[in-house]
Amino acid sequence: IYAVIVRNLLENAIKACQQKNTKEIAISLALKNHKILTIITDNGIGIEPNELSNIFEKFYRVGNENTRSTSGSGLGLYICKKLCDLTSMSIIVKSEGLGKGSSFYIEVATN
Repeated sequence: IYAVIVRNLLENAIKACQQKNTKEIAISLALKNHKILTIITDNGIGIEPNELSNIFEKFYRVGNENTRSTSGSGLGLYICKKLCDLTSMSIIVKSEGLGKGSSFYIEVATN
């Protein structure tokens, strides 16, 4: 399940960076309070602060439908969230806004 979530987040990060000349995607792992923390960060299109609360909703896609240049169904992040809810994982997203990239944080309990 973890691999499915990470793969989806990486695919989204690649899509988010499509319009950039320099594409930056970073993956970091840390052990924090008996939990493994995975952070996937990109320098892509970013997410408006008012959209952050909707990002894991079914069929939700960031941005304007008329100007969006990437394909997708709006199910990937929804599925990631549901998989986390069914296991001992949690997922959150942070972004400073459009053009500033996004970071997704996944926590997995080690015991």
